[in-house]
Amino acid sequence: MDDDRLPCALTHKLAGEWEVMPEALGAAAEEAGIRITRCQKGLFGYGSKGTPSYRVARAADHFPEDLAAEAKAAMVDGRLACRAAWTLAKRHGLTCRRMGDVLETLSLKFKACQLGQF
Repeated sequence: MDDDRLPCALTHKLAGEWEVMPEALGAAAEEAGIRITRCQKGLFGYGSKGTPSYRVARAADHFPEDLAAEAKAAMVDGRLACRAAWTLAKRHGLTCRRMGDVLETLSLKFKACQLGQF
C-alpha cells in the first residue's frame, strides 16, 4: 500500500483475511482518507483521474458467446453490479481484468462497486 492508496486486489485480500465484507473495508479506507486504486476490472485508479491512463479496460477480441446474454440478464436498472461481474467471470473462467474488457466491449455500465467506489 502507498501512503494514501490501497489497490483493489489487496483490499479484497485483506477483507478476506480479516473476515469483513469488502464494502466495510472500502468504507473504512474512505473514512481514513485512503483511496482505492487499480480496480481489478480496469475501470479506475491506474493513472491520474481525467487522463486516458486512468482506465485500462479495453475492448476484448472474443469471449464466450453466452456471456453477453448472462451479463445483460444480471443487470439491474441498466447496470451490472461488481459482485455479479465477478460471479460471471468465475463461471466462465475469466479473470476480473478480462471480464472488465468483455463488459467494455459490450458497453455495459457498472454500479455497486464492492468497495464503494461507484
